Amino acid sequence: MDKVVSYMIHQIPTNANVLDVGGGDGYVANLLLSKRSDIRVTITDIASNVGSFVEHTNRNRLTVHPSTDISELQGKFDVITITDVIHHVPTALRQEFFAKISSVGKEVGCSKIIVKDIEPEGFRAKLALLGDLFITGDRNVVQLSANEILFPNFTKSDWAMPDFPNYCITFLSENVTNLR
Repeated sequence: MDKVVSYMIHQIPTNANVLDVGGGDGYVANLLLSKRSDIRVTITDIASNVGSFVEHTNRNRLTVHPSTDISELQGKFDVITITDVIHHVPTALRQEFFAKISSVGKEVGCSKIIVKDIEPEGFRAKLALLGDLFITGDRNVVQLSANEILFPNFTKSDWAMPDFPNYCITFLSENVTNLR
């Protein structure tokens, strides 16, 4: 995950407020906070136990919203991160999920969305899938390719595979891309 987080930290602007959608135990948020002392992270998740992996030294720059839908959040966020979440969204609901993220992004002033997920090919991808199916118990997991992710009103600006099969995609708000 270090290679993935190294990619992500270079995509996050200075002094950013980051909204980590589906941040769960806070493992990724903790890594971001440990590597970037200038950022704040807010984790939102539909789960009730959120942020348990965040070290005490990083908690002063962390806000958690357990059992919370993203549409309930208020405030300003520069970046939205979505790490290993989309493959848990049922296939039939993914377009709705993308539209909701885009809408919330616009409402909170977000200029970037950074997605990390798993390309569905190879041995490691199969192990990740089996882990989700049989360890987490999510029997509806379906991995998706990077080219299947599109957010309305956001444009793909960067793509990397820092640790195959893990890919990262950065999307910019069309308001930002129009300013170029």
